[in-house]
Amino acid sequence: MYPSSEVDFLCARLNCGEIPRQRFVEECAKLTTRQVGCSRAGLWVFVDSPQGRLLRCEGVYDRVNDRLVQVADESEERSGPYFLELERSGHVLANDARTHPATRSFFEDHLQSTGVQSLMAAAFSLNGRLFGAFTCTQVGEPVAWSQRQLAILTKIGARATLALASAPHFLESMLAPL
Repeated sequence: MYPSSEVDFLCARLNCGEIPRQRFVEECAKLTTRQVGCSRAGLWVFVDSPQGRLLRCEGVYDRVNDRLVQVADESEERSGPYFLELERSGHVLANDARTHPATRSFFEDHLQSTGVQSLMAAAFSLNGRLFGAFTCTQVGEPVAWSQRQLAILTKIGARATLALASAPHFLESMLAPL
């Protein structure tokens, strides 16, 4: 099945209530790992907190372990360069995530043990406001991300974002106080 058809099918299932939001995130992330060819894919949203803007994980699918994993929030202090790059260009292509200016702060301590070598992200906006990013990571060996891979991630992310934004209670749950 062509990726757009698979995403459209998932979006229709979410919008008619056949699957819950968390299952939708997992299925989109699985689809992304297959279509892009990466170890992990996930959905992150930006939320405001009393401590500043946070990067909150809705879920990351780990293809090697075939399961959705939760990842801790990242503070603006640690992810500031990442936010700026997403705002500036709409994406991040970090072939070496440990040294790329937008991602290296993620790997200074606890993320060092994850084995992530490369990271790619495509931002999404709602009502003209940067709202989050779909991400792909490669574990073990680094990868040189291609424009084709970025285009696939962007396309899946754009379609999935529209479905999530129209899903009941999605925006309220993202904007709820921490």
